[in-house]
Amino acid sequence: MSDATPSAPPPAGSAGAAPAELVADPELARELAAIWAMLPPEMERERDHGVQTAELLRELDLGDEAVAAGLLVPLRAALADLDPAPALAPGVAELLAATGRLLEIQWEHLAEERAEKLRQMFLVMASDLRAVLVLLASRIPPLRDRERVPAERRRRLAQQCTDVFAPLANRLGVWHLKWQLEDLAFRELLPDMYREIRDFLAQKRTVRTQYVDAVVADLAARLRAAGVDAKVYGRPKHIASIYKKMVRKGVGLDEIYDILAVRVLVGTVPECYAVLGLVHEQWEPIPGEFDDYIARPKGNDYRSLHTAVRGPEDRPLEVQIRTREMHELAEYGVAAHWRYKEGGGRGARAVADKIDWLRRLLEWKDGAGSDDLARALQTDVFRDQVYVFTPGGDVVDLPEGATPIDFAYRIHTQVGHRCRGAKVDGKMVPLDQPLESGQRVEILTGRTSGPSRDWLAPHLGYAKTASARQKIRQYFRSQRREEAAAEGRELVRDALARAGVEDDRLPEVARALGYPGPEELYAAVGFGDVSAQQVASRCLERTPGALPPARARKAPAPPPSRRGGEGVVVAGVEGVLGQPAACCMPVPGDAVVGYVRRGRGLAIHRRDCPNVVHCQEPERLVDVSWGAGAGTRYDVDIRLAVRDRPGILRDITDVLAREGINVTSAHTGPSDGDEGVLDLTVQVGGSDQVLRVLDRLARLPDVHHAARRR
Repeated sequence: MSDATPSAPPPAGSAGAAPAELVADPELARELAAIWAMLPPEMERERDHGVQTAELLRELDLGDEAVAAGLLVPLRAALADLDPAPALAPGVAELLAATGRLLEIQWEHLAEERAEKLRQMFLVMASDLRAVLVLLASRIPPLRDRERVPAERRRRLAQQCTDVFAPLANRLGVWHLKWQLEDLAFRELLPDMYREIRDFLAQKRTVRTQYVDAVVADLAARLRAAGVDAKVYGRPKHIASIYKKMVRKGVGLDEIYDILAVRVLVGTVPECYAVLGLVHEQWEPIPGEFDDYIARPKGNDYRSLHTAVRGPEDRPLEVQIRTREMHELAEYGVAAHWRYKEGGGRGARAVADKIDWLRRLLEWKDGAGSDDLARALQTDVFRDQVYVFTPGGDVVDLPEGATPIDFAYRIHTQVGHRCRGAKVDGKMVPLDQPLESGQRVEILTGRTSGPSRDWLAPHLGYAKTASARQKIRQYFRSQRREEAAAEGRELVRDALARAGVEDDRLPEVARALGYPGPEELYAAVGFGDVSAQQVASRCLERTPGALPPARARKAPAPPPSRRGGEGVVVAGVEGVLGQPAACCMPVPGDAVVGYVRRGRGLAIHRRDCPNVVHCQEPERLVDVSWGAGAGTRYDVDIRLAVRDRPGILRDITDVLAREGINVTSAHTGPSDGDEGVLDLTVQVGGSDQVLRVLDRLARLPDVHHAARRR
């Protein structure tokens, strides 16, 4: 329940019996009581703050471990100095350590953009969400305790609550913590305005709550009498919320009509308008304070009816009316409450959806035990984005899988160009190693600039972000064209050799890609505009016989409607079933054409299949292309020339596993000393995947050659 006046701290000395009172587990209570007895008397303030934190967490019903961690958070420094060191239950110790890691983040002097990144990183770093809630709860007692906490510390903490902690509690839907963080911070940062609003309200929380409860009971009774199945509830707004609305609307206190508000949930849209009519019949509407977001939804698809009326005792009262489905969308969907309050761009959509999921977990406690909830909260769901530190402590956000190369170019273009190595948390790492949230990244630079062309190869994984790749391409474009063409020629020749095709199709491929001839195509490859793998794939498509018949193999358990055929696109219609022709067995990525068989549906042929080239009934040929969601995989034979050494097979299978490729058979060929041949049959989804994995395999140490077998 919201409140206009932050509660006072418990009386001094009340912390003595706190462990036994707050923790249900007898063994854990005894452990905490023993720790309590070891603390020096001068730590009365810290003990009181621990009790308050634990009480807040107990109200959230997070379980004994979270309550115990909250009890001990203000005492972390003292615990480290105790001799002998106290023994903590493993779950409590881990949760306390996770909270401590979050406390180590420097929150001072945050700009808004950086604050938002830190809010998200705050969740990413916490593998146990309870650590976030413990820290949020621990920020409240120091702000309550105005007599024993120095003013400067309170003000600094209040600013942190405004920038980070209160918005984070809001996003998680932990209203119990959110309103207190907001009100206490507001009282500290704007004391005069806080007192003005407090005096304007002129009533205690209990009085205002009683008023709202009476309105809810009255309205619910009238709806029942009218035969409307509805849920009615409400609460008075807290002080910080009122101030935000004054600022947003540019009005004074006397023009805020939703200090008291109720919400009505019904089953259908007609019932929404029926309830609106009943409300306006019962209480006088306030002119200009009606919004129909059902007929005209907000841009984020938020839908509801909002009206303000003169309620009992002639007091302004806001009434929101919506269906349960609208309420679900407003609470958990794209129109979630925190989104339309706080705003945010499209880039935050993925994070927002996960916050909604976390909010559902937090509300799950109403139907599950605290132990079940604790296990559910111990998860890591923020895997789309990583947040890392620069050596100076700034936060850089990158997509999941981003590497030190991406980090370097995010810092500055020249840092990226001059990158020669990277340290993560003080240790050297490969430049293609994915970064993880919370890491501190340092880029080692050389005297001269010049990226490697390998950084542009997407299958090698050096640069994952579009901005980094674009800056690398711009660098090579600034170099001499002759050098780029020479480099591109070598890259294309290597790719063609691995694919097992000749270069006689290059003029045709160059024209298809928009270049006058092979030389211009070589330069484009050298500049990074086109990949050598892409050129080799196009040559494969145009070389008769370059793709030997592949044995079609279905993916496990495809949908029944797709069994026995391949989904292709015919005249723009996706999902048309066709059977790969046995004469040429096309692979996704090959240029194909469809042949309509009488009574047996569509057969898919390669365009260079002799049966197509010499077809006697061309009217039965139809243009087709591969469907985007084809569920078929194909057996393809590849041959590797390798140096026999311990671990070589493991390195090869690691590359295949990262590509999601299954090996169906493996045979060793004749060897000459420590040089040997390894023949593999692998399952792939198309020719592009074959070329990509061959390129990766060829770059392994002691793999001298990798190519598809004819």
